[in-house]
Amino acid sequence: RYYRAFDEKNKFERMQVNFDHPDAIEWNLLQKHLRSLENGESVDMPVYSYEESTRTGYETVEAAPVIVVEGIFALYERLIDRLDLAVYIAPDPDIRAIRRVRRDVSERNRSIEFAARQYLETTRIMHKKHIRPTKKHADINLDGINHDRFINKVKAYFDRKHQETDKSLKEFI
Repeated sequence: RYYRAFDEKNKFERMQVNFDHPDAIEWNLLQKHLRSLENGESVDMPVYSYEESTRTGYETVEAAPVIVVEGIFALYERLIDRLDLAVYIAPDPDIRAIRRVRRDVSERNRSIEFAARQYLETTRIMHKKHIRPTKKHADINLDGINHDRFINKVKAYFDRKHQETDKSLKEFI
């Protein structure tokens, strides 16, 4: 949702933007919104169209006791200090590639050729350069397959973090 709008570009030019590079994110707006949510204030979060490769509007999001930040740059250096719990999910690269191409074709109206070429020429390279290095910031590392293991690890993390006040993950579900 926090990809830059690229309003100055036409649709063809926006389709050429490397959205797997950190420069594609509007970091200042994301950080401003996180501060507002942490302070109990609602925000107008961008709605992003992957078919159009631009923002199509805004949606009001109310503050909540738990804020989840997800996405390929969630553990990036500009955010990591704000997170209470950092989870890195790393499925096998072949599975990641298949999921990406399948998603781009079925949900983003891309051709198989476009999605495969983008993965091979951009996504895979950017993952190695910008995403995989953020794994070192994670409190929990997962393979993206075993969901029970994920739930157990998160519960154990919250139980450890909140043991002194007798809180558990149950309060957050």
